[in-house]
Amino acid sequence: MLESLVANLLNRVLGMYVRNFDPKQLNVGIWSGDVTLRNLELRREALDQFDLPLNVVEGHISSLVVKIPWSNLRGQPVRINIEDVFLLAAPKEDEAYDAAEEEKRTHAVKMEKLDSAELLKERNTEGMSQEEEKKQQSFTAALTTTIIDNVQIQVKNVHIRFEDAVSDPAHPFAAGLTLKELSAVSTDENWRPTWIQSTSATTHKLATLGALAVYWDTDAKLIGEGTGSKDAKAQGIDHDTVLDKFREMIVKSDSPTVKEHQYILKPVSGRAGLEMDKTGKTDRPKTKARLLFNELGFVLDDEQYRDVLMLVDLFHYFIRHQEYRKWQPEKRPKEDPKAWLHFAGKAVLDRIHDKNKRWGWAYFAERRDDRKKYITLFKKKKREERLTPDEEKEFDALEHKSTYEDLRFWRSLARNALRKENVGVKKPQPASTWGSYIWGGAKKQEEETHDDSQMNEQQRKELYQAIDFDEKKSLTEAVDMPREAVKMQVDMNLKSGGVTLRRDPHGKKTDILRLLFDDFSTEFTQRTDSTLVNLSLGGMRLYDGSTEGNMFGQMLRVKDASPVPESERITELGDDEKEKFKDAKADATAEEEDEDEADPFFTLAFEQNPLDGHADSAVNLKLKAMEIVYNPNFVVQVTKFFKPPAQHNESIGALMEAAGSTVEGLRQQTRAGLEYALQEHKTIDLQLDLQAPLIIVPDSVTKKSTICLILDAGHVSVRSDLIDKRHIEEIQNKEKQKYTEADFHKLEDLMYDKFQLKLESTQVLIGTSVDETKKQVDEKAASKDFHVVERINVDFTIQNCIIPNSPDLTKVKIVGHLPVLHAILSDAKYKSLMKVLDFAIPKFNDEETKEVGRPTTSETDKAKRRKSNMMSDEMSRVRSKSVQISKDELVVDEEAGKEAAKKQRKAGADSSTSQPKEEKKKDVNPAQRNLEVKFTVDKLQGSLYKSDPEGKNEDQLLVDLIAETFHLEFYQRAFDMVADVRLRSFTVEDHVEQSPEPEFRNLISSEDVNAKEQQDLLTLHFQMVNKEHPEFTSKYEGIKTNLGVALSTINLMVTRKTLLTLLDFALATFAPPDRGKTVEGQPQIEAPEESDKETSAAPEAEPDKIRIKAELRRIAVILNNDGIRLATLSLTSAQVSVFLAGASMRVGARLGNLTLIDDINQGVEESSALRQLISIQGDELADFKYETHDSTAKDYPGYDTTLFLRSGSLKINFVTEPFRKIMEFGVKFGKMQAIFNAARQAAADQASKVQQGGGKMHFDVLVKTPIVAFPRMVVTESSSRDVVTAELGEIYASNEFVPLGEGKEGEAGKTANKLSAGIRNVRLVSTFHYESGKSEELEMLDKVGLDFNITQIEHEAGGQGQRPDMEIEGSMSNLNLRITEQQMQFAMELSRNVPKAFALESEEVMEEEVKKALPDEVVEPAKEVDASEEVDAVEKKGEGKAQLCCLHVMLILDSKIRHAAFLE
Repeated sequence: MLESLVANLLNRVLGMYVRNFDPKQLNVGIWSGDVTLRNLELRREALDQFDLPLNVVEGHISSLVVKIPWSNLRGQPVRINIEDVFLLAAPKEDEAYDAAEEEKRTHAVKMEKLDSAELLKERNTEGMSQEEEKKQQSFTAALTTTIIDNVQIQVKNVHIRFEDAVSDPAHPFAAGLTLKELSAVSTDENWRPTWIQSTSATTHKLATLGALAVYWDTDAKLIGEGTGSKDAKAQGIDHDTVLDKFREMIVKSDSPTVKEHQYILKPVSGRAGLEMDKTGKTDRPKTKARLLFNELGFVLDDEQYRDVLMLVDLFHYFIRHQEYRKWQPEKRPKEDPKAWLHFAGKAVLDRIHDKNKRWGWAYFAERRDDRKKYITLFKKKKREERLTPDEEKEFDALEHKSTYEDLRFWRSLARNALRKENVGVKKPQPASTWGSYIWGGAKKQEEETHDDSQMNEQQRKELYQAIDFDEKKSLTEAVDMPREAVKMQVDMNLKSGGVTLRRDPHGKKTDILRLLFDDFSTEFTQRTDSTLVNLSLGGMRLYDGSTEGNMFGQMLRVKDASPVPESERITELGDDEKEKFKDAKADATAEEEDEDEADPFFTLAFEQNPLDGHADSAVNLKLKAMEIVYNPNFVVQVTKFFKPPAQHNESIGALMEAAGSTVEGLRQQTRAGLEYALQEHKTIDLQLDLQAPLIIVPDSVTKKSTICLILDAGHVSVRSDLIDKRHIEEIQNKEKQKYTEADFHKLEDLMYDKFQLKLESTQVLIGTSVDETKKQVDEKAASKDFHVVERINVDFTIQNCIIPNSPDLTKVKIVGHLPVLHAILSDAKYKSLMKVLDFAIPKFNDEETKEVGRPTTSETDKAKRRKSNMMSDEMSRVRSKSVQISKDELVVDEEAGKEAAKKQRKAGADSSTSQPKEEKKKDVNPAQRNLEVKFTVDKLQGSLYKSDPEGKNEDQLLVDLIAETFHLEFYQRAFDMVADVRLRSFTVEDHVEQSPEPEFRNLISSEDVNAKEQQDLLTLHFQMVNKEHPEFTSKYEGIKTNLGVALSTINLMVTRKTLLTLLDFALATFAPPDRGKTVEGQPQIEAPEESDKETSAAPEAEPDKIRIKAELRRIAVILNNDGIRLATLSLTSAQVSVFLAGASMRVGARLGNLTLIDDINQGVEESSALRQLISIQGDELADFKYETHDSTAKDYPGYDTTLFLRSGSLKINFVTEPFRKIMEFGVKFGKMQAIFNAARQAAADQASKVQQGGGKMHFDVLVKTPIVAFPRMVVTESSSRDVVTAELGEIYASNEFVPLGEGKEGEAGKTANKLSAGIRNVRLVSTFHYESGKSEELEMLDKVGLDFNITQIEHEAGGQGQRPDMEIEGSMSNLNLRITEQQMQFAMELSRNVPKAFALESEEVMEEEVKKALPDEVVEPAKEVDASEEVDAVEKKGEGKAQLCCLHVMLILDSKIRHAAFLE
């Protein structure tokens, strides 16, 4: 009967945990229907099931009352009352090691884990048909309903306390869990307690949770000694006194004694109402639960965190030493050092021997025999065949010997064999048991010594009648259930909650972080084949207490939310709260009205298998705007709070490693399911509507801010772009037809999930105060002076491939588009931004330096004591067992078997790890893109303003930088990543000049008037290749990084006033402070010494190679002389290449044509010699190569750098008037710059010294000097003019390093640097043209050359060398000048015309013109500086005259004295 089952279950549970338990008394009570057990005591090993090194010091249960009305189960309730469950535990320490007891405990834990796994395994509907499964589910539901109908549970006064004086004896602590009340009673529809009649249509159950709390008292006064080595009696603890103290510590949240404890979870109370519908109607939930809690408040202080780390350290100590305790000697090391030496050797060698043994053939054979024998015996037990005593003994020995993983694996093999053996065989109906109907399978009947739980047909009918179960009716209802029917609905509401981080709990009690939230509600709805979850959060606030005197105590708040008084946040739940569980319809209506009135801060709706079938899952998320005031000290303090001391790193690392292995195990278990889910692709309808936060960064949080940075992230929305099912049908209809190219593109487009991401109204502002800056956040604000980035809207399309294993499809695609980005920057905004950023960076180093040298409260001493404890007196008796918490074992048997097999093969797998990598590399398609990003910006605009220092006038706009059509394409593949950047055009508009001509408006432009079609201004290609790329050597030449840059055309307009204004603005705004000075309070950082760098030499590896190529098509510099186009300097076809390989570098450059065109003389053609002021003679202007050599390389040539230069010759047509105007332009430019420098007073301090090494350089330079042509300036109709040409020859320089022979006494010989330099082929030629068309070329000066040979050696100290440090030899060719009368006449004309080019305006006139062109705010400060300099000069001049006078007088006196002495 049912009495036997209840008796067996209670006997099993109580027998495991209770010490003074009498099974006979329990059996008698159960059969009579009234079980009353009082004053139960818990076993010391009751906590072994948790695999923790804990012992029970005191365990007590005052009363356990179970009343079961066997004669009227359907009419009267089953009552279970438990009162006063008290438990005092402490860590194990200093217990004598008992090998037999340790083995017994280990085996008991292993078998309990195995039984739990087997129980859950056999609860599953293994081997059942579909009809049997539905029958089982219906029976379970009926049984559950009956139990809930009739069982009334009441638990009062639960207190579980853990005391620890072992982790840190200087800081004992006590942690505990308290519960005032937990009850579940049956009620009527008005929630009044009653019992449920079987005829009622709805079951109502009311559960009450009273004062559930978790505390952790640091530096606490302990009840016991804080160790688990002795029980309560041995520690002198009075039993009744302990019970009274345990009761006193169970308090409610409104009790004044709450302050006596440090609560991690403050006392929380709540109620839950459960309604179960029995009518079977589908228009109402079958099961509905409503939960209501007042507050969940979590508090963690720094001392609690310290004790947690100490406890983790203690547990890690037990775990680490557990496996070696069986060999540890009983005597101290001083008493028996030899035994301790053997112990150390055995601890190391045993693991090696065990590993070697596991790879021996004998071990393989032994495991094979054990597996076969265990499978045979297990199959016999499952077939309910009786085992012989010898078989029983052998079976028990195998279970003791084998590991948990082996037993799980072997049992799964045995079950698979039983399934195969029973296929097609009609099994006899086994005798049903009560346990089989509760657990869904036989519960190890072979281990029971009696069969009281066997149930016959009569008993089965009796059970069906008791729980009102009809098999046929239940099956019919399960099949006919509509999709929209609600099986379960759970509503939960939490009034308020909070998380607090606290410092100094026994002193100031500073809350550095306090996060509060209100009105958290959850609605869970389960339908026939779909699930809906709704979450909402009414409000949230974050308080910052990390900084004393913080003006922004509320760091985070919901925008436009009204403040919530602290007194109104929390109210204790009372009996009046039962009204919350009244009529369901009224409740639902009230909730809907509340939702309409108050829009929650956060809502989330998740639905799996929506009823409309538009997607497989749907997610809808809404978030209101928040305001966050950023405080860097808050980040520092929170980080410092959780940063563990160095001595705990090993324990924390072990804990993280255990957590990581658990996660890895779960990942391996779910891998097959994930792969199946990817193959059976599921669509998701994602709808996100987020008001992004408003982040406020002031320059100070302790005083009124003068600078404030605000980042307004605007509005973020995400929408799923679901594929139209008609498109899928179109593709499917063409399966047997030939695909066109468009069909292939459409099919490929269907292979992606698409999401639309939009960022709207994102902006950045920097202003004065927080309030003033926030006013301009509003789009309707009258002023926009504080904007750094104006409102922008960005659109993204994100595509995720539904077939990630496809070798040809890109896995993730992102396409972005930004219409306009307008940034506004002034000198004042830039400096303010730098100040705010300097404040916003958390100062972690400052905090760390403060902590250095400060001793922790005995933690270091404790750590040292812990390490030396193994050799102390107390460790002669080793600590008791501690087993590391294992990962989740509830996996299918087949997976467990695979994991066990993996562990056996793991040791041999290391040698073959490289082969799978190679195979994996072959399987990867190098051309497949894992990520592809395309981003386009239509227009980038930057406005540069100069602010008024006094703040009286508006900011002055200097220039507008405009870039149009910026495009970025980036993609990442298995072995490389590529980025392509294109920029269509770039323009800098001049706003310094007032109303300039359209021709001179753009300082920089990219328009090429000579090109037929507009080309991209900038093209950049970047590629980084992994060395493991299959074609790394063949295709990419072993170069890791390639960068190619191409520029088409750049036009630079040189407008004196604008360029100097911008230069002055840049130096005054962006110039760094004097590097010689250090910031106050910050020490200088010294560079590490060379010896420090050399200590950690890394192993040699092949250096990465980088290649950069840049190409410039044309750059034109136009001289703007106050609205007159003076000249144009053009450079075309420039190429630069850079190659880096480790410490070596190669730079090459080729410069093409260079021309200077006179733009004033528009009367002649551009190709005329009168306008071609400068041109190139030859194909290119210069060919430059520079290379550095690695002194450690094998091919080091003996010098560090190589320089090669070949320069073409420039031809200069010296036309007087254009050159005079150009020189005047340059002089005025210099005078303007001098005025700006004088006004700024900061030019001299900006120079930085560059230290260069004294390495050896090999050079080869050949420069063709300019050819200067002096044409005769006369009016003539002929295009040919008389000209005198001065060819200034070639300048050459080269060197080589030559050894000078052996040194003294076997020393290495010196090396001389031999240089050859000079100038050659200097000529002067005249060309005259005559009326008859003839021309005559005469050489006035023959080829003249000057050569030098220089030999240089290193200087020897003391001047003991045999030869000088430098030897110079020079020679000059003969100088022959031949001149005719006509040439002399031309030379005299040139002597009159050439000086005219240098006859500029007077200094005073030019200065007046320059000052008129500049604004007064620049000229006036310069005048003051000039005046002060003149005064200083006069004073210095006067001082100099006075000194000369004094010196003259002294000389006269000296001469007189000498003359007088001579006469005497």
